[in-house]
Amino acid sequence: MDAELTRRNKIGLVLIAIFGVLNIPSPLLGGDSEPGQDSPPMAVLVLASICGVVMLVAAVQALRVRCRRALRLAAGATILQGVTNLPVFFVDVEPGIKVASAVATVVTVVCVVLTLAPARRAVPVLD
Repeated sequence: MDAELTRRNKIGLVLIAIFGVLNIPSPLLGGDSEPGQDSPPMAVLVLASICGVVMLVAAVQALRVRCRRALRLAAGATILQGVTNLPVFFVDVEPGIKVASAVATVVTVVCVVLTLAPARRAVPVLD
């Protein structure tokens, strides 16, 4: 279980942990809004909160124990949370909400790419 984590992996895991903490209070923001208000359904907010907890716990576990399973779990939970942002691009909502979702989607991609980046290995020159 002792995996070598690069600086990129550690930065990605710290970003995932921060992103997870920001997602935990999602159900407190309200959901299932009345007609005319732009708000995600409560089920999506609860899923985001659950993903936030999994992201935080898995990222901390991956950093402390250097476990590849926890690293992959953190990345998977981040991807699942990121998928919940995508429907906003297909409905008629305020531009600010779309911008916030776009930023969250970009942060998700950056976190996953950094977290799953392989270590660079020296390539022997065979001349």
